[in-house]
Amino acid sequence: MRPTEAYVVVAMLLAAGCASSPEVADEAVIAAPSLAASSLAALPSSASPDAGAVVPDMVIDANELIANTPAPPICREVLKFNSNVHERRCMSAEHWKQWERAEAQRAAEIVRMMQGSAFR
Repeated sequence: MRPTEAYVVVAMLLAAGCASSPEVADEAVIAAPSLAASSLAALPSSASPDAGAVVPDMVIDANELIANTPAPPICREVLKFNSNVHERRCMSAEHWKQWERAEAQRAAEIVRMMQGSAFR
């Protein structure tokens, strides 16, 4: 068989395959009504016989979406601990409050250490 004949055969098989297969379930019901009747009888009561129906996307409430979206992080340039090097830190407002409390405790500890207090 020559290559051109092989291409023609492949093209004919492809066209025959595309023409015979249904694209939607409704076309399959029209194509084979006896098979469709038996398959619909075998479906459970909760299954819909309208298999080709379009199901809409669920509706999204924009206010709920905004309320559930976390706040963007707050970024600040701070000094690294025990150095003179700047670094960029990004945290939420709640975490920045915790960080500031920890910094205040570190500063108080440094002051107590410099004053020679026994309560470190």
